[in-house]
Order: sequence, then structure tokens, then C-alpha cells
Amino acid sequence: MGKNYFIGTLLPDLEIGQPAPISFEKLIQLFRDGLSTEENRQVEVIRRYFDIENLRAYWKGDILNPKGLLNKQELEESLFFEKNFPRYVFQFLDTYETVDLRLKHFAELIAAYYREEAASAKGFLKAYLIFERKLRLFQVAFRAFQLKRSLLEELHFESADEQLVQTLLDLEDGSIFLPPEEYEELHYIFKNNANTPIKLFQALSVYRFTEVQKIVNCGVAMQDDSNMACSLSLQDDFSIDRFLGYLVQLIIIEKWNELNSKDVGRHSDECGVDLEKVCGLHKLKRDI
Repeated sequence: MGKNYFIGTLLPDLEIGQPAPISFEKLIQLFRDGLSTEENRQVEVIRRYFDIENLRAYWKGDILNPKGLLNKQELEESLFFEKNFPRYVFQFLDTYETVDLRLKHFAELIAAYYREEAASAKGFLKAYLIFERKLRLFQVAFRAFQLKRSLLEELHFESADEQLVQTLLDLEDGSIFLPPEEYEELHYIFKNNANTPIKLFQALSVYRFTEVQKIVNCGVAMQDDSNMACSLSLQDDFSIDRFLGYLVQLIIIEKWNELNSKDVGRHSDECGVDLEKVCGLHKLKRDI
């Protein structure tokens, strides 16, 4: 608890729309120095997502995202010696042996990441991975419906026996996209911002930032579709769950600032209004 308390006292509030008060690199160093080996393994699961995304970047000859665990040389060695990645990654590579096939079916690997990592995770990490997976499934379904693509084909690598997947597949028969009530806010965000990528990105960033905070506050309550009561005390400001939530929110803010610095200048007025309309506010602080 002593080291966790020390880390907690060094973490400034995060606010969307403002420069990040701490860098990703500095936060990771704090975690390396102060968290236990087991706690740092949970941090690595979040960073592993970027390693998997970096596989696509590597195959396409693009620059790797430094938020991953592996640099380019380490990534190449990991592929050659089949190390540093979980088994599901190498199963994907064995299934699709050429770069073209791996890029074509890359969504399957991302889906495997969320599914497999969530299965062995706990606490905030498990709830967060499930949340992001549901968000991605909804996004795939919404875009497929808009583009009149087959939902069954778009979700062919997901289990049709899963309740959410089946619910989304059932939407294909309707003339309008009417998701379950629990996705009403998300549906509103996509429906009202689908034609303007920067506005959709901003609205989703605020939504994700807010939902991550809810997961932190509620602990395991959002891990599945059961009615478990919140088990994490709101006063537990120095738990690994809160630190992982802080890490995810920092990543959201850094991406926000990175894209806004490039694209949002010409959309600044309408984006500000739209965020407030969609989300009810444009400045969110986490209370840690």
C-alpha cells in the first residue's frame, strides 16, 4: 500500500481538452518503480493492444506506436522466435500465413485480444476489456447496417451464441437500426456524428473517458451482464484498478490532443457545440 499511496499522490487530475499533465512514459516509469510484478502484468495487458496494432503497422511498413511493449527489433525477434505474444497471436499467424491475408483478417486478431485477455483478467482490467469489446461490436454493427453489409459476414469470427452478438445479428432484419436500450447513448453518438469523423472521435472519446471512470468507481460491477453490486470503495484511490483506469484515460487524452492538433482547428466551433450536445458537457475531470 505504501508504494501505491506514493504513486497516487503523484497523479494530477486529467481533463479532456487540456494538455496531459503527465506523459505516458513518465506514468509507465512510475508503475515500473512502484507497482508489484503482478500489477505491472495488468499494465502490460493494456499495452499489448498497441503491440498487436503494431503488427499491422509493421506489415504495412508504417511507424510503430511507442505505447507498445516492443520496439521494431523486438517485434521482429518476437515473430521469428515466437515469443513475447500470447498463444492466440501465433494461432492467428498460423491460420493466415501471408501478409495480405493477415491484413485482410486483422479484425479477427483484435477480437481475439479482447476475448482472450478478458477471459483471464479480473477487476477493472476485465471490465474495461469487456466494455471496449462491446463498443467495437456495436461500431461494426452500426457501420455494416449503414453500408448495407451483411452483419453475419462482418461478425463471422464472433460466437453467434453470445447474447450481444445475437442481438446485433437480429438487427439485420429490420428496416431501421434499433439497438437495445442500454446502447441508446452510444447509438445517439454514432447517428449524429457518423458523417464527420473528427466529431465522432471527440464524442466517443468523451464517452469512453466517462465510462472508464464509471468502471473504476464500480469495480467489478461492469464485468458482465449480471447484477453484481459495486464492490470497489470510492475511497480506494490507490488501488491498481484506479491506476489502470488512469492509464486508459491518459491514453484517451493523448490521442485526443494528437488528433485535435492536426485536424480540429477548422472544426473547433462545431465540435465544441456538438460535444456538449452529445455528452452534456465538454470538460470532464477524474477525481483521483
